Amino acid sequence: MDSFYFNLLLGFQHVLDLDGLDHLFFIVVLVINHTFKMWKKTFIWVTFFTLGHTISLFFGNYYKIETSSYIIELLIPITILLTAISSLRNKVNENLFYQNIVTFSYGIIHGFGFGKYFGFIFQSNNSTETLFPFALGIEFAQILIVLVVISLNQIFSKKETLFQMWRVVIISIVILASVQMIFSRF
Repeated sequence: MDSFYFNLLLGFQHVLDLDGLDHLFFIVVLVINHTFKMWKKTFIWVTFFTLGHTISLFFGNYYKIETSSYIIELLIPITILLTAISSLRNKVNENLFYQNIVTFSYGIIHGFGFGKYFGFIFQSNNSTETLFPFALGIEFAQILIVLVVISLNQIFSKKETLFQMWRVVIISIVILASVQMIFSRF
């Protein structure tokens, strides 16, 4: 199998891995309030998350930046919880620069959470040629999630009450899951 395609597929599977729902949860609550009218902002946020994730993988593996696994594994569900609460309150900061920085920072945290596993997988190939297709696979999977979520949002947004119920149910599920993840890390 072509190395580029293999690494792309690994990145794609990383996001959609049902054994690690943190990535999926984060993207869902990040875009749960969005419809197709906001597609540019939505894709910018998702891309900033991917950039942060990729940069932390790069520095963690190629420059051997060490982080505390305990702290990172605790911060990951906290970022999900904070994003879910923000989405529930529908208080997404309209300042695109601020939101990009927050999303980028959360991507760094999530990337460091995956860093050791990434280093283990790619220990024999220590080049950035591995990281680029992996990051591209992450981005493609996130775009797929975004398209599914905003398509459902678009359908539910035709009736305001239905849309609000949809949002509250999904966000509540993610809040409960992230709180459970936080307590499981103590």
